[in-house]
Amino acid sequence: MINKLIFLKKKIFLSKFEKEFIVFNKNLYQNNHNNSNEQILVELFDHPPLIYFWSIITNYISKKNKLKIKYFYFKTYNSLISKFIFFIKNLSKIYNSFNANEGINEYNFPVFKKKEFALNKFSKIKSKKQLEEFRYKGIKIGDLIYDTYIRTTFNPSANLDDDKLFDIFCRAIHIFDHVDNYFQKNIVKLLITSHSYYIQYGIILRIGIKNDIPVMMVHNKARGNTEFRLKIIDTEYPFEHNYGYLNYNKDFKKLKNKSSRIKIGKKLIEERIYGHKKLSYLKHSPYKKNKISKKIFLKETNKKENIIIFAHCFFDAVHRYRYSIFEDYFEQIIFFMELSENDKKYNWFIKQHPNDLPYNDVVYKEKFSKYKKIIFLDKNTSNTEIIKLNPKIAITNNGSIAHEFSYFKIPVINTGDNCHINYNFCLHPKTKKELTNMIYQIERYKNKINFDPKNIYEFMYMHYAHQVLKNNENKFLKDSYFATKNFNFNSTVNIFKYYKNYHKKNVFFINNYIKIFLKNNFKSLNLNF
Repeated sequence: MINKLIFLKKKIFLSKFEKEFIVFNKNLYQNNHNNSNEQILVELFDHPPLIYFWSIITNYISKKNKLKIKYFYFKTYNSLISKFIFFIKNLSKIYNSFNANEGINEYNFPVFKKKEFALNKFSKIKSKKQLEEFRYKGIKIGDLIYDTYIRTTFNPSANLDDDKLFDIFCRAIHIFDHVDNYFQKNIVKLLITSHSYYIQYGIILRIGIKNDIPVMMVHNKARGNTEFRLKIIDTEYPFEHNYGYLNYNKDFKKLKNKSSRIKIGKKLIEERIYGHKKLSYLKHSPYKKNKISKKIFLKETNKKENIIIFAHCFFDAVHRYRYSIFEDYFEQIIFFMELSENDKKYNWFIKQHPNDLPYNDVVYKEKFSKYKKIIFLDKNTSNTEIIKLNPKIAITNNGSIAHEFSYFKIPVINTGDNCHINYNFCLHPKTKKELTNMIYQIERYKNKINFDPKNIYEFMYMHYAHQVLKNNENKFLKDSYFATKNFNFNSTVNIFKYYKNYHKKNVFFINNYIKIFLKNNFKSLNLNF
């Protein structure tokens, strides 16, 4: 109750440092007002690092191109407090202070009057796959509806009989119609969003792309605390995780100084697997040594071969890639659980993702306790210890295990589209039947894998270093410009005071990065940078 009252107070009253930040912005951007009919449309999102980055980039582009700055807003969650417009009143004032005024606001939408129409559409959906593929006015939004349902209800899989799913379906159509109408009546030159999935971000993004509007976002990791980077959303595959991975091999061949780039990739993978560095969204390196479970030791003695399933968070943007064998991660785990029950060839292990949301633990306890053949590993079990088991196969949907375990010549099977799809150092089945064949005929399929480490080095360079070097991100962009080490969603340190005090020192580098990024990625646009 106390935390709820504190949260409510923050929504009703501006803090001292928020007020000072608003005054600071008004003074900083007071000469940057434009009367143009053309506009930048940026998301209203309550996360200070993104707000600060967006305030700089929107005004940078606006000033050079005489564009208005407008914001759009759709609710992330429906809570008692979020039903009222005062929920975003203070946030709107902060946006107004850097010249971003209201463009699209879900609070101003009239009552949804197409419920019968929506029911007619929804009643034709008879399976999860049909929900996933649902299109409205020619644009696919079913996957966005699916992911929004999972994320907001914490049901690990879609339930077509759940009224909450139908409510989200109706809301998606409501948002779609209003956004579509807005783009018809306004000249939007650039759209900026925080995510590419869920209905509150993905629908406007996909309509924007259909209208030939470039879409940009601030990609970040560790729930918005590290690796702040600008990113252009691909028009053909509008997914946040599309770094151009479909053409990594082809694009690498066009580059000069290939040997030096290979060395960079080699260094990156070796730092990872020896535990010297970790992916930014993880708290600890999964390759740090720790004690192995006694249960694993017992399994080692039965002379069966070992198969390890590396699970994903059930609730975190399941449809973030182009396709998957399974409708969601819950269906995938059910498949392996049932396969293990009748299997006599393998010892089956499953490791939860170390960074998954807490409710995953509840799902595993309530939904999977009846399955006795799979051994559950502690999510913090070191991958170094798992490798000592000499796994016959490792399975992931789209995880980093695909390149990490391949480095150790362990066959990895991906169960969906993933950033390694352009390479053959791991396996990419397209159907459940093919997946099953790979599991039980792995020696035959293993011959199709090319474990040459140079392929992994090349991938590491393209995925983790190429854009960083191309846009001079290491030189001009630091996480410390946007988030302090002790900053988090409930931080007692006021981040807005930090932005105000260090802006003059940091903005020179941020603007240089913006300039380089825009020139590298917006060459075809009729905009000045």
